[in-house]
Amino acid sequence: MSKLRNPRLKHNWVNYSITLCFLLSLNCGNVSKTDSFLWLSAFGIDLPNSSEINNGEIDQQISVSSNVRTKFQINPEVMENLGFLYTNDPAFPELRKIQDFSIVSFESLIRDPLMAPTDVNLFILDSSKGNIIYTKNSGRIEYFHDATLINYSSILVLSSGKILLISNAGFLNQCYLYTAIGTIIKTPSCIDSTISVQRFYNFKSDLGKIILKTSSDTLKVFSSNDNSISDLNLSPAPNGIVDVSYSSSKNRLSISDKKGTRISVFNEIENGTFQLKTQTEIFSYSGSEGKTYNAPYISSVAINKDGIIYALSNIEDAIYTFDQNLRIVNVFEDTLQFRPFRKMIEPLRIRISPENEDLYILGKNYVSIARDLDVNPNSDFQWSLPINQDSLKQAIIDSLKQPNFDVKKSLFDQPAVKAILDTYRTAP
Repeated sequence: MSKLRNPRLKHNWVNYSITLCFLLSLNCGNVSKTDSFLWLSAFGIDLPNSSEINNGEIDQQISVSSNVRTKFQINPEVMENLGFLYTNDPAFPELRKIQDFSIVSFESLIRDPLMAPTDVNLFILDSSKGNIIYTKNSGRIEYFHDATLINYSSILVLSSGKILLISNAGFLNQCYLYTAIGTIIKTPSCIDSTISVQRFYNFKSDLGKIILKTSSDTLKVFSSNDNSISDLNLSPAPNGIVDVSYSSSKNRLSISDKKGTRISVFNEIENGTFQLKTQTEIFSYSGSEGKTYNAPYISSVAINKDGIIYALSNIEDAIYTFDQNLRIVNVFEDTLQFRPFRKMIEPLRIRISPENEDLYILGKNYVSIARDLDVNPNSDFQWSLPINQDSLKQAIIDSLKQPNFDVKKSLFDQPAVKAILDTYRTAP
């Protein structure tokens, strides 16, 4: 769901600031003001998040700070209400189950020229229906259906357009390809390979290489160019591997291992050989508001181009930020919720966009997109509505002012808001 690059639709931040000041003065009954405004980010308005935890004790030698904020979310309810803006297809299938997702920056031969340099394409695997729902270009969503994809577990899209999947039987599938015209095609008579794999991770995708996790808890390098498999040499070898993330700019691997109770960072000393740099099993942090975090294990990690690591605690529903020496500098807990947007609960997987370093978090049937504003303070954001939002924002503001505002209903089910959306649905 990428925004249309139309000058007429660019954000007017002066007007937004005025609107924001007005919104902060609203009386929303029994609804906490900070808990009422997650939807604002979806419309391009940012608010301070009361749940940001930072004790201010930053290692000056490292000079790392972190300020993660949720910016947008994709879930079945959002797609049901807003999907028509991006599909123009009344027969577009519902999004039922987000099994997995992949973000990719395509190489120039297949990348849409209208996309901004930092934009990515998002692919969502709906394994319950056998669908891949994906962004085609700016402001456009398409889908691909194949019944054989039902119950597939994972998806990973390479910059070349090759789509890798893991079947319900645990075998690597390379039958699908994203093309230069924005379609997905399947190689005729193609079936799953005989390569057994539990998980796969981005590695050197420009070379067609990914990392495979095998059933024996080892990591291998797989080349999609020639189907070769080689050892990924790590010293010392991790065990109980939960997640892996690679930074191409740092030639560095971040691994959650020991069944999630440890984070290890490895530097590449030569091609395919990595040496341990540092590791930690300490996930305790006390915030300035007095709340203490102590993750029992880390469910997923993502390392950015500077070596900063973002780690998920799906027990605490939190994102930990670690500096390059694995010192915790901040913890973000998403306490905001306003239907159809959901609080970040039980986050399973975190991935990072290669250019703008936005964070993509997979949870219970949602993908949340967040940004660390201390890493990327730019106001331009890929995910917003491809319409003039003024009337829609005003309808939401008017709804919030009503004394009978129903907090149990979705924003898009409020009468005034629903009426605005209906005008877009029926527009020629």
